[in-house]
Amino acid sequence: AFDEDRYYGKADRPKEKPRIERTIYLDWNAQAVIALLDASRRLSEPTLKEMAKKTLHLLLTEMFDEGGAYHYLSPEGIKGVQGNLLDNAWLLLAATEAASVDRDPLFLSGAKRIAAFTFSKLYDWESGGFFERNSTDTSLYSPEEILVTDRPPEENGIMAYALARLYELTEDPLYLLGSLRTMGRLKGEVGTLDRGYYAVQAAK
Repeated sequence: AFDEDRYYGKADRPKEKPRIERTIYLDWNAQAVIALLDASRRLSEPTLKEMAKKTLHLLLTEMFDEGGAYHYLSPEGIKGVQGNLLDNAWLLLAATEAASVDRDPLFLSGAKRIAAFTFSKLYDWESGGFFERNSTDTSLYSPEEILVTDRPPEENGIMAYALARLYELTEDPLYLLGSLRTMGRLKGEVGTLDRGYYAVQAAK
């Protein structure tokens, strides 16, 4: 058993438990889904897969609608901040990874819905790649911040990889085209190891 007194030392043990953030942030939870699915496969631990599936069900049913992915869901049920590539990219990757290892129809249909939203609202059909933001949250952003046409390398790498994975599942050429054109846009912009990981995976 874990001996907390020995770990902290009686004089240094915290007097209060750390604060728990009960707001659900979509990008972090989507990353957790991906990690849990990978850990479940590597460790042959089905309970981790069930945790991932339950989390992803919540994200797809409560934190995504026609306006795209919401960034957060508060304990009071308040959802906020839509139209950012960050959240939609991570949710798409989580859904495609889940659909590749589980037959729950929500995962593949969810991935298709997210892809449709990103192609409709965030994709640059002229030169490829995905814009950072296209939001309807006029109360949160000034007019010049509603549409941000920067194409962040990390999120575009995630999108390129997620679309390649979705193409493997569906054989829909739109997803392959979007992945390849995004990769072309990313050429020379991959950056550091952390930022470039999914771009490298998509290239493979």
